[in-house]
Amino acid sequence: RAFLRANLISCTNFDIPVTSIMTPLDKLICVKLTDSVSRCADLFIEHNVRHLPVIMGEQLYGIISLRDLLRPLIARQCLAALFL
Repeated sequence: RAFLRANLISCTNFDIPVTSIMTPLDKLICVKLTDSVSRCADLFIEHNVRHLPVIMGEQLYGIISLRDLLRPLIARQCLAALFL
């Protein structure tokens, strides 16, 4: 989204450095390996983000997305609908 927003303003400049449009480290919303899925859901809603880096200390372990969180819920609802 940040990339698209930046390019809507400049229209054609795709040669700009990533650092000029990325979320700065001091503004990054992260979760720890030990945080709950519920905490992730709260952060997605509170900060209107779709991806959360998963860290422990200084180590990045992965990224959890809103889609990762919703996929099992949607699958469960689809299965339930089949058996109604």
